[in-house]
Parts: sequence; structure tokens; C-alpha cells
Amino acid sequence: MYLKYAHKPHRRLYERLNVEFQAVIVSADNVRQDVVLKNISTRGVCVESVQPLRLGTFMDVLIGESPFLTSSLQKKAKVVWWRLLGNNRYCAGLDFGLDNMIELVKRPVALSPVSVLSAVKKFIRWFFI
Repeated sequence: MYLKYAHKPHRRLYERLNVEFQAVIVSADNVRQDVVLKNISTRGVCVESVQPLRLGTFMDVLIGESPFLTSSLQKKAKVVWWRLLGNNRYCAGLDFGLDNMIELVKRPVALSPVSVLSAVKKFIRWFFI
């Protein structure tokens, strides 16, 4: 006996950028919460928080200057899923909606001379010592 799928496996429609970036979400009753963006797409974000977010609620997502946006961002988004990560940490998906999508910037990260020099020193120490 074998199973035959009646539909194709789910594929993401929008490319996600994995990030580790600070942001703020604000609930409808004006409660602010610091979160960490885990990924972002033109359609929404995945955030890590210390409190669970209620499914179906709308939040304002505030993102400051970042390498993946042309300017700071304030968008309304709906909580569409959440799960417990452990140790009072939660992960949640927030959807901007089709009529509220954002444009992401794909550009290389500029490295400062200090960070390049530091990386070279670490490599030399690792390789020769």
C-alpha cells in the first residue's frame, strides 16, 4: 500500500532572508515588545519573543535602519502562527498581507577594514597555530 498525494508539497511564494536583527512590535492596546527578527520576506516576518503572540491579532512591526530595507519600516501585520521554542522563548509568523507587502534590498554587506583585518588574523592563528 502506498499513499498518493492529491496536491503538491507546499512551496514558499516569497524568498526569505535569514537575519538576526532587533525590532519592536506594538499590539493594538499599545503594548510594546522587543523582538528579534529571524527572517523577513516581502510578505512578512518571523520574530522571536519572550511572550506568545495571540493568533489573529494585528501588530505594528517597527524595524529601524537595516541592510535589507531601503529605510526604516513600520507595518501592520497579522499573527498567523506561533510556537514555543523553550526557556520562555517563542517564535511567531507575522503576515503583512498581499496589499501591504514590502520591498527588500539585496546588497552585499560592506566590511570595514578593521573587520577584514580581524578575520585575517583569526584565520592565520587557526591555520598556523
